[in-house]
Amino acid sequence: MELLEKKQKSRDDLKNNILQIAISLVENDGWNALSMRKIANQIDYSVPVIYEYFDSKEVLLDELRQKGFEILNKYLRKSIETEKAPQKMITNLAKSYWNFAMEFPSYYQLMFNYDFIQIDRKDGVAENNVTISIFKDAIHWLAPNSRYDEELSMELVDYLLALLHGMITLANNKSIFDKNFEFNKLKKATERFIRSVSSY
Repeated sequence: MELLEKKQKSRDDLKNNILQIAISLVENDGWNALSMRKIANQIDYSVPVIYEYFDSKEVLLDELRQKGFEILNKYLRKSIETEKAPQKMITNLAKSYWNFAMEFPSYYQLMFNYDFIQIDRKDGVAENNVTISIFKDAIHWLAPNSRYDEELSMELVDYLLALLHGMITLANNKSIFDKNFEFNKLKKATERFIRSVSSY
């Protein structure tokens, strides 16, 4: 039993190493330059070994995408774990979303820029359900009536996420980027959202 556990740990370690190498390559060369051969060269294994762990590049990208959501959701949960005020919860979630996008731009791009990556996904709709749930719970505290109206609840979540993604995209597309200035614009936009939603 102990031998089997060691073998499994060894496989898990190699799999995680492959994922780490993949994200490192992307940070240097971009997503479109990523290939199984480049990963194999980096870890000094043959390409068939990589395919033992990931059937295709798309499967590997999906694993990275899942990992990205895990990191994001950890950021989001941590930002509100001791917060009780609804307005502050939304502000903290917006800040954490921004911080994730700034600190992990490669993950963010993979998770949300479908046109760029062009992954053939069969279950993409369900992937960020946890993220949606975190935002929905906070919205329920801010706008109590949304607890009893699923359509309204999802509309408000969509509005907030659209705001966040829009501000992040605008900031990232600027040739001269002042992180503090751009974040302050996001903060003001979030405050306007909070004021408008508080009346629901």
